[in-house]
Amino acid sequence: MLAEKNEYIGETIVTMHRMTEDEKIAEQCRARERYERDTLSIYRKGIREGIENEQEKSKAFIEEKDKIIAEKDKSLAEKDKSLAEKDNTIAKKDKSLAEQRNTIAELIRQLEELKEKIK
Repeated sequence: MLAEKNEYIGETIVTMHRMTEDEKIAEQCRARERYERDTLSIYRKGIREGIENEQEKSKAFIEEKDKIIAEKDKSLAEKDKSLAEKDNTIAKKDKSLAEQRNTIAELIRQLEELKEKIK
């Protein structure tokens, strides 16, 4: 054929064949690079989404714990108030008892004086 009769045409065919093979290899390399880039991108996106998901869970957990702590703080404040009221009541009763003791002591003293006068 033509390639057999003309060496330039034969060389051109061989060169074109090599170029086609080189283009195939180059395309395979580009495809491999694209695959690696896409895989890394997907991996990073998954990591990012996982981190964001865990942050959201942590935030929700912390908010729930804060709510529980606030409720317990409120309960403790109410108990502290109740204890303060009870302490106040006890102090008033202690004062009343002291006054009653003083009154009894005064009455005993007066009784003793009356006994002395009667004798």
